[in-house]
Amino acid sequence: MKLARLLGIDYLREGYPTVDLSTKEQVARQLLNAASFKKIQVRLFWSVAAVIGAVALQITLNQRGNSSLSPMQSALLAFLTLIAIAANVVVALTYRCPNCRSTPNGVAVKLGGEGVASISRGIHPFPVRCKKCGFYLSKRQIEADLKHQQQQQ
Repeated sequence: MKLARLLGIDYLREGYPTVDLSTKEQVARQLLNAASFKKIQVRLFWSVAAVIGAVALQITLNQRGNSSLSPMQSALLAFLTLIAIAANVVVALTYRCPNCRSTPNGVAVKLGGEGVASISRGIHPFPVRCKKCGFYLSKRQIEADLKHQQQQQ
C-alpha cells in the first residue's frame, strides 16, 4: 500500500462511490447514463480511427513517391489530416461522464526491458464507472452488478 501511494496509484484500490440499484428507476437512470457515454466513446474511437487513417494514407503516398498527386491534392490531403487531428482533440476534450462531467482517467503500469517500471496516465478508453460520482459508464457492468446483487439476496 505504501508503494502504491509512493507511485501515485493508491486511488486504484479505493472503491467507487456507492450507487443504489435497488429500484427500477435508478437502474433506468444508470442505463441511460451508460448509453449516453457509449455515444461519446464511439465518437472518440471514430476520431482516432480518422487520424490513424489519414496519417497512414499520408505515409503510404509519400513512401511510394506517387507523382500522380497534384499539389492541390497533396494540400487537400494535408488539410484533411489536420481536420482529423483537430476533431480528435475536440472529441477528447468532450470525453466526460454524462452525469458529473469529469474525465475518466486511467493509469497503466508496465515493466520495461531491464525491470524498469513506467507509469502512464491518461484517458481511460473503457471505464466501467465514474471515479468521481460512481455512475455506471458500462451497460455490461450494470448487468453484472445487478446479477451479483440478485445472487446475494
